[in-house]
This record gives sequence, structure tokens and C-alpha cells, in this order.
Amino acid sequence: MTSMNVFRRSTSRLAACVSLALLTTVAAGCSRYHTVAGHSMEPAFPDGTRVRIALDARPLRRGDVVLFYWPKDQTKTFIQRIVGLPGETLTVIMGRVVIDGRPIDEPYVAFENRSMDMLPATKVPAGQYFMMGDNRQNASDSRAWGPVPDASIWATVVGK
Repeated sequence: MTSMNVFRRSTSRLAACVSLALLTTVAAGCSRYHTVAGHSMEPAFPDGTRVRIALDARPLRRGDVVLFYWPKDQTKTFIQRIVGLPGETLTVIMGRVVIDGRPIDEPYVAFENRSMDMLPATKVPAGQYFMMGDNRQNASDSRAWGPVPDASIWATVVGK
């Protein structure tokens, strides 16, 4: 093997190692942690649970657990689940969420945490999301203060 081939091979390996190191650093920089405060997301995320989050993860889907600035006080962060998407009509009948006339399956809401509340048909405005806590009996959510603007959602929970 000529010295030029050895140099090219070494340079190629070095470039691959540097690229891998940069990719790992960038990926690690996108992952952060947040500690849950409160009981609105029990049993999935009890008070004090440390969750891994992705900043500005998009697209958002029904069922995603997200962190957002509370519409009533932008200095406070809430963690809740996206239940209603922009443009959908949401109703709550005896604690059961109905989207555009069809009940949705919510296996993350434990039977003992279901509420028996009612909410008249509410159209989720464009660019906003309807949030609910999993512990429906102990959650201040969009049922009380309305949908959350997309711009207020700053992270998505990606693991514990």
C-alpha cells in the first residue's frame, strides 16, 4: 500500500470519527430532562418523576405528552396529554372524550382517575391543541381554561 493510500484511509477514518462525535453531541444536546410536579398525569407520570423530553418535537399527535406554558401564567410549565387537534370538535360526555362524534380510546386514563364531567361541543381553533391530564379528577386542563396555542408548546415527553 502506498503512503498516499494510507494517508487517505487515515483521513477518511478521522473524518468518520469526527462526524460520529458531532452527531452524538448534537443528538445528546436535543435531549433534556424535566421533573413532573403535581398529580394531574398519574399514574403514568407521578409527582416527582423525571422524564426525558425533546425540544420542539413536531408534528404533534393526539396522545403525545407535552410541556407547555400555562395560558393563564406563561411563567408556569404544565405537562399534559394532547387530546384534541386543531380543527376538531371535542365533547366530553360522562367523562368520555368524543372527537368529531366518535369516542376515543384512552388506555392511559386509569378507571379510578376518570371523571364524570360533561363538556359541550368545543371546536379546537386552528393552531391550538386541547390538553387534558390523565388523572381527570385532579387536573386543571383545557376543560377549565381552553385550548393551548401551538407556540406555547415547548417540548414533547419521549421517555422516563
